[in-house]
Amino acid sequence: MYARIAAAALLCMTALPASSANRGSTVMEDYAAALNARGQILQLDTGDMFGERIGLFTGSVEFLQTDVDLPGNSALEVGIKRRLVAGAQGRQGLGMFGVWDLALPRVHGTFSTQGGWKNYVVAEPLNRCSKFTPPPTEIVTVKAQTPTGPGTFTEYFNSDEFWHGTQLYLPETGDEDLLAQSNEWPVPSTGHAYPMRTKSGNVIHCVAMDDGAGEGFEVTTPAGITYTLNHMASLGSGPPLIKKGYSRGNFGSVTEFEFVLFRQEFHILPTSARDPFGNSVTYTWDPANPRQLLRIAANDGRTVDLEWTAGSPSTLPSEVSAVRAGGRTWTYGTVVGGYKVTFPDQSYWQTTGFNVGTMGAGAVPAERGFCRNPGVVTYGHSGSIRHPSGAVAKYRFEPTLHGRSWARYGCNMPDSTGSGFLDSIEYTPARYYTWSLVSRTVTGPGID
Repeated sequence: MYARIAAAALLCMTALPASSANRGSTVMEDYAAALNARGQILQLDTGDMFGERIGLFTGSVEFLQTDVDLPGNSALEVGIKRRLVAGAQGRQGLGMFGVWDLALPRVHGTFSTQGGWKNYVVAEPLNRCSKFTPPPTEIVTVKAQTPTGPGTFTEYFNSDEFWHGTQLYLPETGDEDLLAQSNEWPVPSTGHAYPMRTKSGNVIHCVAMDDGAGEGFEVTTPAGITYTLNHMASLGSGPPLIKKGYSRGNFGSVTEFEFVLFRQEFHILPTSARDPFGNSVTYTWDPANPRQLLRIAANDGRTVDLEWTAGSPSTLPSEVSAVRAGGRTWTYGTVVGGYKVTFPDQSYWQTTGFNVGTMGAGAVPAERGFCRNPGVVTYGHSGSIRHPSGAVAKYRFEPTLHGRSWARYGCNMPDSTGSGFLDSIEYTPARYYTWSLVSRTVTGPGID
């Protein structure tokens, strides 16, 4: 009986003529629902409105903020995200946004300036992917005047002293070390070899660099998105590595000098991204300035264009000054005491502080460290971020001593002027300082 009633009701419903009350909507009318979904007024959550990620192991903090996000016909992202690692020294990454860096997929590592990104396979030093190894030992030569006359001295810098691994950065997972592939690890059934991987399941195939100089990396994520990373760029020299040298003369006289190994952080950046369904995104870089991204474009028509301006003062590298997308403009630039991002509606982000110097008693690693003594630090640093809503978050960081268990003790005691342990170096420190978050305060309208 119930079935007959339901069937009769269905017949009555299908027999009814269309009317304004029950007729459905056209595609154009239904588009308003998509606009409403993006235009709803939502309550901000002070827990994540500033985009911070707090590492509970050491209290480290990283910020990830989205300025531009263009939705399209695929899950491939077209937009601008910025990244800031609190406590990093000077400009970060490629220095595109002052103390902020552009959050793009990349493989990166710190290598010597004189040797560049090479492995220690002599016959194939630029096969960075298929022959992945640490870089070779670097040799630094110094000419110095000694008590017995001019002399030439040589020092060796091993890779474990100046190179700290090579990492894959993806905005969704952060930095992960590149690892050798294992037979148990699943890989795509493409017929390609995947000699490398990361712990979260990304697998890596080797490709040629866009300038033909050696190998780059093609990364496929567990979600099926493949990034071609084969464009090399670098901001310039980073913090050098210094070792002391001594020469003894007659009657106990000693000449002290320094061996300096200059270093750079190299980045291999994306030229394309694609998904399993044929969608793609292309990244266009300035041939004359390898670190300057000019355009991000998807095959569904989404585009983002970046404009650059010379650094101020001129000794600083060039920076992004504007981003244009969909007929709107976002502006970027340094302001007194900080950095500002202005949206098309004139709301803005503003960052103050976070730019930590490379020297001084508050530096991390600490000054005056030696074997069995991790060093001395005397002050912390602060930074603040203003949200476009007007809320302000203030962060306080202190150099905090952390420890590791099962660290094998070893002390290097170089020939010295008699200062003993003051010039010594631990091979694998069991204690170390990092910048750790000690307080976070959010203030603003309507915030308790």
